[in-house]
Amino acid sequence: MQITTNNSNQNNKKFGFVSLIGETNSGKSTLVNQLVGKKVSQISHKVQFTRGKILGIYTKENYQIAFVDTPGIFTPKKLLDKSMVKLAYREINDSDSILFVLDSQKGITNFTESLIEKFKNLNKDIYLVLNKVDLVDKSILLKISNDLNSLYNFKFTFMISALTGKGVNDILKKVKDSLLNSNWFYDADSFTDTPISKLAEEITREKIYEYSHQEIPYLTNVVTEKFNKEGNHTIIHQVIIVSKDSHRVILLGQKGNKIKTISMASRKEIEYILNEKISLFLFIKTDPNWQSKKEYYDNMGLDFNS
Repeated sequence: MQITTNNSNQNNKKFGFVSLIGETNSGKSTLVNQLVGKKVSQISHKVQFTRGKILGIYTKENYQIAFVDTPGIFTPKKLLDKSMVKLAYREINDSDSILFVLDSQKGITNFTESLIEKFKNLNKDIYLVLNKVDLVDKSILLKISNDLNSLYNFKFTFMISALTGKGVNDILKKVKDSLLNSNWFYDADSFTDTPISKLAEEITREKIYEYSHQEIPYLTNVVTEKFNKEGNHTIIHQVIIVSKDSHRVILLGQKGNKIKTISMASRKEIEYILNEKISLFLFIKTDPNWQSKKEYYDNMGLDFNS
C-alpha cells in the first residue's frame, strides 16, 4: 500500500493533482472511488464524515491523476470542524485543478454562492460536477447549470451519478486533456498514498457511523495502536475514543453485541483490501477532551491551530 516516487524521465508523461471540493454530503467520496475504480474513501450517508484528506490515484497509458477527497465544507463551530474546513480550503489553493461537486437535489444555496466566490482569484481549471442527476428533473438541472455558470465561468459542466458511475468516464477524459507534462508522483500500480493502518482506521470509523446513531459517530475517533505482521497474518489493535461513558456503553451494546458487529464488518473489509486473514481487536476509551488534544489532530492529518 505504501507508495514510492516514480523518477522516470519519459517526457510524454502527464500528471496532476485534482481536488474534489463541495459542501458536506455532496458525494465527493463516492465519486473518488468511482474515478479510481477502488474504494479508497470511506462513505457514510451522515454528514461531515470525511475528516482528513484521502488521495486516490488513477494511472492509465501515459498519464496519472491524483484525486484528493477533502472534508465537506460547512459553517464550522467547534475546533475539529474548523480544522476540517481549513484543510478543504487549503486544497483549493494547492491543487492543479478542481472538481466542484454539487448535490443537485439540494440546488444552489447562499453557502454555495459564497464558496464559488473563493474560486474567482484562482488561475486554474475548475469543473462543475452536478451529482445525483438521476434524482432531479432535467429542466431543473439545466437551470442549476445555467445559474452557476453565470456566477463563475467553469471550464466544463458534468452531470453525473457518482453512485451508479453515470458520467464518471467523461470526467476522466476531460481532466486528462488538461494535464501538464510531468513525471508521475506515484508508482503505476498505486491507488492511494494512505498507509493501510490509516485506511483501517477509516474503515472502522465508517462502521461506527453505520451501526450507531445520533451524535455518537461525530464524537468518536479511531486510532491504530498496533499493526504488526505476525507469522501468516496481521494483528491490528485499534482504540475507539468516545467523549462520554454513556457512549461507551452504547457502542459496546448488550453483551458486547454492537462492538462485535462493528469489529466483524471492519475486519471483513480490511481483509478484502489486504487479501489476507487478520485479527482485529477493538478497545473503547473515554476521553471527554479528545477534540482539544493536538495528538489526535496530528493523527488525522489536521491542523490543530485553526
